[in-house]
Amino acid sequence: MRITLGNIDKSIAGPTSPTALDQLITTQGDNKFTCHDVQAGEHIGPITLGSIGFQHSYGIRQTQKGGGAGSVTFGFCDAKGNAIGTQGKDQDGMCQVTKAQEGSTPLFWQAKFLKAGSYTFQGGAG
Repeated sequence: MRITLGNIDKSIAGPTSPTALDQLITTQGDNKFTCHDVQAGEHIGPITLGSIGFQHSYGIRQTQKGGGAGSVTFGFCDAKGNAIGTQGKDQDGMCQVTKAQEGSTPLFWQAKFLKAGSYTFQGGAG
């Protein structure tokens, strides 16, 4: 898997092995990242949020590309990968976590790719 940041035309190289969400969602990269040439069964995370901050809630959605229905699940979790907050699936819905949920346990994020393809995600605070 190869990761780029920002809109696809920017082609900003991303980390090869991200350890924090703030490496993927950056202002320089328009708060977007794309995972290219993903193979079925690959995953990212759980990775820490890093310096990602928010006032009330934070959401991430799959915005472009993808492998079709039933191709990716993603969301916030604890260090062991147990779901926290609303989980996302394909382009059908964003994953979201609230500030109260963030305060109850250290937060992480993960994505599990069930089908091959390229996937673009965008995040933002609410």
